[in-house]
Amino acid sequence: MSLEEISDLRFFVDLVDAGGITSAALRFGVTPPSVSRRLSKIEKRLGIKLIERNTRHFHLNDHG
Repeated sequence: MSLEEISDLRFFVDLVDAGGITSAALRFGVTPPSVSRRLSKIEKRLGIKLIERNTRHFHLNDHG
């Protein structure tokens, strides 16, 4: 496993633990769009959607 993959896994676990994009952004000290972009990048690299999300809902799907 590469360092990038480990970093992405840690990010994903912390994001899920935070319970949402905005909460994670506050925890990480970054903007919500940057959290969303990183999650999208991970999902694109893996070729699967991990989290079902919109402006009001955030939950893991079967892949997440």
